[in-house]
Amino acid sequence: MISAVCVVLASGPITGASQGDRDTLAEKLLASARTVRCSYTHGGYTRLDSVPIKTVQRESADSSDIFFDRIDRQHHIARAIADVGTGSVSVIASKEALTFVEIPPLSGFPNVYTVFGRFTPGSPDMRSGDLLSVVSVHMIAGREVLATQDYGRCHVVAN
Repeated sequence: MISAVCVVLASGPITGASQGDRDTLAEKLLASARTVRCSYTHGGYTRLDSVPIKTVQRESADSSDIFFDRIDRQHHIARAIADVGTGSVSVIASKEALTFVEIPPLSGFPNVYTVFGRFTPGSPDMRSGDLLSVVSVHMIAGREVLATQDYGRCHVVAN
């Protein structure tokens, strides 16, 4: 298992910092990331082909982590590592977010993972700071047309 250790960019707690300072620290942490480990625990799906459209909130069925490493912002590429294997993903980087786009060869439907340069509520300091994240998946499963969205946290892993 890959050991996950957060990158330390600050020496102390950021609990007393203003929200703007916390946001700046989170953005700097994300900008330095070469590897992130993400897990998604809550979410939901929408069945687009039903009348009326049906949306169901749920706990995420898959609690396994996904790693994005070898993040290369200049060439817009990274590697995704999950229980089901590894593969290349496209990278879209901005000041406030890092987005990974995966196109699975079997379906061709995009999986879009976005890590925001924002700490989760209650993150006490840079050493244990979780960044907010969301993954959106679109698919046809049997006869159903589905859109899913799961919410979670990502850690920047020291390289």
